[in-house]
Amino acid sequence: MKSDLAASVVFLGISIVALFGAWDLGIGTVSAPEAGMYPFLLAVGGAILSILLAVNTLRHRSDLASMPSGRVGATLVVIVALGAFVALIPVISFTVSAVLLMAVLFLVGKMRSLPRLITLSLLLGVGADITCRLIGIPLPDNLLSQLLTGA
Repeated sequence: MKSDLAASVVFLGISIVALFGAWDLGIGTVSAPEAGMYPFLLAVGGAILSILLAVNTLRHRSDLASMPSGRVGATLVVIVALGAFVALIPVISFTVSAVLLMAVLFLVGKMRSLPRLITLSLLLGVGADITCRLIGIPLPDNLLSQLLTGA
C-alpha cells in the first residue's frame, strides 16, 4: 500500500512539473493551440490518474496485500518513462520521444516480439505527431532538428 501511495504521489509530482513545463511552452486555446497544448493535456490526464490511484489505494487496502511486488517496479518504470518523455521533447523531438515512450510501455507490458514492438512504437509515435499536426497543435522546436538542419 505504501508503495502504491508513494508511486501516485511521485506521479502527481511529475504531472505537476509537466504542467508547468507545458505552460512555459504556451498552451494557447482550443481554437489556436500552441506547442504546450498536447503535453498539458497529457499532464492533466496523468494528474487525474495519480489522484485516482491514490484514492483507489486508500479505499482497497486489503486488496493490496495480494498484489505482486513486480507491479511496483513496473509502475516506477512507467513514471520515469513519462517524465523522460516530457523532458526529452525539447531535446530529441516529440516524435522520437513518443516512439521511445511507446517502446518502454510495450516492454513493461511484456511484449516480447521485437518486430511487433518496433512497428507499433513507430506507428503510435509517428501517428501522435501526425495527429498533432492535423489538428493544428504546433510541436516545440528541438535541439536535434536544429543540429541536423544547421538552423
